[in-house]
Amino acid sequence: MCSETWKSKRVHIVTDNVCAMWNINNGTSVNLASLQLLKELFDLSLKFNFTISASVIRSAENCVADSISRLHENGQLQRFLDTSNQMYGYNPYVIDLNRHMSVKSVFPVFADSKMDTLAAQLDTEVEQLRSLTFSESTKKCYATHLRTYNRFCNLIGCSPTPLSQVNLCRFIAFLGRTRKYNTVTQYLNIVRILHLEKGLENPLTGNFTSACVLKGLKRKVGDSKRRKKPITPTLLLQIKGKLDFSNIFDVCFWAACLTCFFGLLRISNVCYGGSTSNKHCIKRSDITFSQDGCIINIKSSKTIQYADRIFQVALPFMRDNPLCPTSTLISFISKAGGAALESNDLFSYQWNGISTRLCQVRLRARLKQRLSLAEETDYNSHSFRRGGCSFLLSSGVSLTAIKAIGDWKSMAVFDYLQPDLKTFQIFSSRSRLEECKLINCVRYLQSLPIHYIYLPLLWIGKWSSYNVRNIA
Repeated sequence: MCSETWKSKRVHIVTDNVCAMWNINNGTSVNLASLQLLKELFDLSLKFNFTISASVIRSAENCVADSISRLHENGQLQRFLDTSNQMYGYNPYVIDLNRHMSVKSVFPVFADSKMDTLAAQLDTEVEQLRSLTFSESTKKCYATHLRTYNRFCNLIGCSPTPLSQVNLCRFIAFLGRTRKYNTVTQYLNIVRILHLEKGLENPLTGNFTSACVLKGLKRKVGDSKRRKKPITPTLLLQIKGKLDFSNIFDVCFWAACLTCFFGLLRISNVCYGGSTSNKHCIKRSDITFSQDGCIINIKSSKTIQYADRIFQVALPFMRDNPLCPTSTLISFISKAGGAALESNDLFSYQWNGISTRLCQVRLRARLKQRLSLAEETDYNSHSFRRGGCSFLLSSGVSLTAIKAIGDWKSMAVFDYLQPDLKTFQIFSSRSRLEECKLINCVRYLQSLPIHYIYLPLLWIGKWSSYNVRNIA
């Protein structure tokens, strides 16, 4: 637009963007869109015989333009008006600033101070509420997906949004080089989120070509899932034999292992994940002991994220049994010292006078240390949950009851079960009449509170009759 007026002249651009200065002075850019603009600018310079250069100006020396680009931030409107009055002697209310404002601006520019303050406060609250859309673990997962997607876009030289059908297929092939099919489908979700965030259509919906590429990738790499093995009572006894119970950490580790195994708990409910706070962790005030065992109140978990209910987990009391979780918990709490406060995490203890919480990294590391070299890669912290539900199934507990005890909201419980050969023989020989009786029994049990189901189940022979002396 200004190229004709620049004919046979030297044009110098002052900018507060260091990248823009570097691109103009060097005539190149790693971004494809910027490179195209530089090419057009170079063609115009040849046509009209002008030279162009750029230098950087500090934001403090460029207050008017800088404040206009930041009008969406609280206080920038007043900064713009004050600076304009000092430099030009008037407040430019008559100037239309809408085309200069950031796309993030969502409130009127020329509102009075009260409306401006209220709008800024509401904008801050909106950002805070939006930041709570996903859980912390989901945010970390999406951050990994976003880094991979941005890396792909930089290598190809395309814009993240909108993504063309060709580049979408390229992204699928890029992911398929080093990742499994199931992982590729998870990574593609970031493409959907970015497009919906900007009001664009989801490029994955109704895209026949990308669906064919995904199906071809599935046929090429397969869709096999390598799951960790379940912990068994035999393996629990082997782990116990390698622990030093004069060490408070080993006592805490053993109590956490039995709690996860018998309660079918996720590791996030027992240990914190390394962040300063973890609302899923069980507190000392969440557990109640009785002569039959103990009840743990789960107030927050993977399936309880909105404080909509409290889920109760029952742990049995098995007299003179080395795998009794209740006795182990009582022993640990008595040794935990001052760390066993009502407001503290259940699995916290005093270490050299310092209150210490059991973290997931240390639990996994100790588990690997106590397993043989041939076994350490086959098990992880999730093996306790798998082992607990598999042992319940092998003991004759119905699948519906296992799903209720473990608080599964989907049919993902099937991925956890790994019954032994004896269990398959029992279910394959069961008659249709017995199945009908079992269904009616389960319907009755579902109408009762969970601890009314679980504790009697333990006492009639599922957990308490397990004879550890008969372990091969």
